[in-house]
Amino acid sequence: MFNSSIPSSLWDQKALLILDLFSNSLSGVLPQKINNLGAAISIDLSMNQLSGSIPSSIGKLQSLANLFLSNNRLEGSIPISMGSMISLVTLDLSHNNLSGSIPKSLEALQYLNYFNVSFNNLSGEIPSGGSFRNFTMDSFKGNEALCGIPSGSNLLGTGSSCSVYKGILKNGKVVAVKVFNLRLEEFKALVLEYTPNGNLEKWLYSHNHFLSFMERLNMMIDVASALEYLHGGYSAPIVHSDLKPRIAKLLCDGDSMVLTNTLGTLGYIAPEYGSEGLVSTSCDVYSYGMMLMEVFNRKKPSDDMFVGDLSLKSWIKRSVPQFTYRVIEANLLMNVDEQHGDKIVDFTSSILELALKCCAVSPSQRSNMKQALAELQKIQSRFMRGSLNHGGVLN
Repeated sequence: MFNSSIPSSLWDQKALLILDLFSNSLSGVLPQKINNLGAAISIDLSMNQLSGSIPSSIGKLQSLANLFLSNNRLEGSIPISMGSMISLVTLDLSHNNLSGSIPKSLEALQYLNYFNVSFNNLSGEIPSGGSFRNFTMDSFKGNEALCGIPSGSNLLGTGSSCSVYKGILKNGKVVAVKVFNLRLEEFKALVLEYTPNGNLEKWLYSHNHFLSFMERLNMMIDVASALEYLHGGYSAPIVHSDLKPRIAKLLCDGDSMVLTNTLGTLGYIAPEYGSEGLVSTSCDVYSYGMMLMEVFNRKKPSDDMFVGDLSLKSWIKRSVPQFTYRVIEANLLMNVDEQHGDKIVDFTSSILELALKCCAVSPSQRSNMKQALAELQKIQSRFMRGSLNHGGVLN
């Protein structure tokens, strides 16, 4: 490891193909004569202490495919001349002090497939042409004054550690593919069934649609089945951490709990997750329990009515089982006869009692997803038998 400036003679090595000085505590500036490295195909000067601006002469490096300048102290603007680096495939300028706008000239770099300027002081509009059509927000985060939202054509959404894409298999089946950050892990992805009709929240709170008791129960059984598979159907448990398609973490073999700095959605996160950053499959169980309450109560944990000591969880706990009718969504009891309405209240009471078991303060006292799924399937079976015996339509 070096701990000095880059020798000036280095920039005269016109036949140099690869320059790799990654993480060497090098200081100093990049000189204008960097263009002497015209034969270079890869330059990695990341994780050093380089300062000053990026010289405009860098645009003459037209054979360069990979340029890594991240995690330095570079300042000034991104040179417009970089749009002339026609062979560039990878450009990483993240974690510096660069300012100004992203040059539109970079849209001409037709081979560019990795671009990262995150955590700088850039401003203005993000280019939208060329390769910029394929870059996600991960390439630009940490620049508060940047505007414009990049799109990849099949990108459905991004999170702190993954991106979700729409894909089509050879048999024509449409799937959603959650791809984990390739710079953090070896390639890992989850292939999920694509659901074009939107998320549960859209249907639950819509004024134009109504979800029946059975529809809600079936959906929550599907969610429980997915979580039960993630927790136990893979060589290493997978923790979803948010119950929204945003975050998922792989636990190492043998681990039952890990530390994280990434928090889920307030109101749904387990106590040990929010206070200590501890992540385990029990955190998912807690979040699932909160979600189960919301689906049959139709109130978010963040609803304005929950102030002081009153929360969604405490309200449900005070009401079940004697006063379940107070907390069940009123629409579930509309247009049904008294006998059928009583049955819906009774079964909802069982579901909410299960939700409370999932939301126990101590992780060791919570049901696991296998137990929760089995209980919901029993409730589903009993409800269907009762509806058939009643001679009515399943609701």
